[in-house]
Amino acid sequence: MSTKKPDFQQAFNRLEEITAVMEDHESSLEKAMALYKEGIELTQFLWQKLQRAEQDVALLQKTSEGLFKLEAFEKDESGAAYESF
Repeated sequence: MSTKKPDFQQAFNRLEEITAVMEDHESSLEKAMALYKEGIELTQFLWQKLQRAEQDVALLQKTSEGLFKLEAFEKDESGAAYESF
């Protein structure tokens, strides 16, 4: 991975590449460990991006009076966001 921060899609694509390489079991231990470390870093980067995006997301809800208002995503017991329509 270069020193420039990738965007979300680039990071996700790279994580998929790493997964494919590691699943073929052809890498040396040293290479596998380097890929694992890079994968963990990418996972943390992607998770942070998703967390920030979740904070920015709001739903447009129609009230009983027929008006619209913005509300944040609600979360279920597992912490997963869901739409409450």
